[in-house]
Amino acid sequence: MKAILPDALKREIEQLQDAFSVGLSQAIMLMDQDGNRLTRPALPSNLCKKIYEIHGIFNRPFESSLLGMGSLALQTVSKEWIPGLKYMVTSLTADDGRRYHLWSGLYIEEGARHEALKAFAERFRDHPDYTQMSAELAGMPELGHRSMAEMRDKTAVLAGIIGKLLPVNPATREGRMRREEQRRHGLLVLWEAARQLPQAATAQRLGGQLLELVAGLPCRETSALVYMAGQLPQDRCYSRGWETGPQQMYISDLEARYSPQSFLSTAILNRSSGGLVLECPLVAEGLFKGVLAVGFRQPDEAEEWRTCLEAVAATAGSALLLLEQKQEKTRQSAAILTILHECLRNMNADLQQLSLAASELAFDFARYLGYPKEQAVLLRRAALLAPYRTSYLDTLGFYKDESELLKQIDRLSPGERNDFEPALPLQAQVLALVLAHSGTYTDRELLVQGLWGHSVDVSRFSLNVEAVSEIGSEPRTAFRAFLQQRTAGLPERRPNPAAGLIGSAAMKSPKEEWGISPREEEVLELIVQGKTNKEIAAALFISEHTVKNHLSRIFHKMNVTDRSQIIALVYKRILNSERAKV
Repeated sequence: MKAILPDALKREIEQLQDAFSVGLSQAIMLMDQDGNRLTRPALPSNLCKKIYEIHGIFNRPFESSLLGMGSLALQTVSKEWIPGLKYMVTSLTADDGRRYHLWSGLYIEEGARHEALKAFAERFRDHPDYTQMSAELAGMPELGHRSMAEMRDKTAVLAGIIGKLLPVNPATREGRMRREEQRRHGLLVLWEAARQLPQAATAQRLGGQLLELVAGLPCRETSALVYMAGQLPQDRCYSRGWETGPQQMYISDLEARYSPQSFLSTAILNRSSGGLVLECPLVAEGLFKGVLAVGFRQPDEAEEWRTCLEAVAATAGSALLLLEQKQEKTRQSAAILTILHECLRNMNADLQQLSLAASELAFDFARYLGYPKEQAVLLRRAALLAPYRTSYLDTLGFYKDESELLKQIDRLSPGERNDFEPALPLQAQVLALVLAHSGTYTDRELLVQGLWGHSVDVSRFSLNVEAVSEIGSEPRTAFRAFLQQRTAGLPERRPNPAAGLIGSAAMKSPKEEWGISPREEEVLELIVQGKTNKEIAAALFISEHTVKNHLSRIFHKMNVTDRSQIIALVYKRILNSERAKV
């Protein structure tokens, strides 16, 4: 017997299918246990539409395959439509015990393009649109085991979301077991909120984490919105499941009903916004920080999750207060650093310029080593503060991490180190190399002129050879290579431009189009230079295995299968840009 979905739920699932279909570039549809089609198939390409029209591939073509799967111990299975061309079926079970199947396809296996084209020709050669369809099939990327696994994971995410939307029957044994599982899952979400949210470095990250936590709840929420009072407009709201117009109206309504002077400290179920929205205020130390709003279909389900979401909101309110305190401390720290630098310039402009040059060198070297931007910024600040004694910095109360780094470097000074001390941390070794190099060609007498008081000391810029020799050989080798590349200058790099092509203005839009990350961009630059995996690994201080992972993601994002296609695509973009200028 064919399962039936309510029209409203059917439309909602079809909207989800359409969104995932565009993102995955694959056709998607939902079937019941017997292979009956329950939703309109999402067809992202002309090839999929033609096959649907002429072959009936979406009209119970998988019935025999599904019957042969039995209990479906595997969550997702791959099946072959024609040789070399596959589809996937992901199973999901509703609370009433009914099983459903999510179909997605089509995929060309790695190395099977020729076989797939041959089989496709045998089946569709006489069709009037065969040439067009064959060309589109020939342009589809081949997927290896890793890419297929990524597709399975993404399809499983969609299956999990649809599983939440399917009707619940709490009277069944499966429904009761699911409810118990939901309660356990809710406790895990609360633990995850307590672990993650206080560590958020930005309002954007905090809003994103809240949305992820709500999406991870085993309930059938329809939407989620995080409103943060007191933030800049671009950091004020994060949402999922809201259209732009209704969202703006709802935010205006929130701002009218909630303010630092007037707010509710407990959650309310708001029915006036075009649906059921559970509003949980974000409050910390009696201060209103915002609202976590979650939409539900049924009031009883909203009440069921009220306590859990209130606890998540309370944690988020405290995290937002911590974030504001961190941001204020950062602003104060930056202001004091500016004052310190200006005072140093008034005392000794040479020393001020030396610390400024060292700070930029420290930042660039840290990024060369692959350090995250936050660590590189920390090293830059430490270099700016290097002329100051740590005893003075400690009294300011803002530069604990920077002072600790400088204290580590002070251990390299003659007479300060003993044989029982542990090795210098790598970050401190990096900073010591930069400071020692920066002071190599500087007259010490010039650096001490005009200095007064006990807050300034230039010794970190005059580390002797014996002290620097205690730094590990790998950091020193990397620093030499970095300096060689830095001093080589742009003219010597133009034949094989690392940043000349990928970093050019002509490539800005394609990089955004492909979604290339900063690390992948570095790998991409070296690919254009013709470097091997081993050479890329050595240049970026990563393993060859990591290089292969980056290559796999780049191939997938750029829709290519080998390095030559990447190089051709990059040069084509540059040439097209140059022609446009002419």
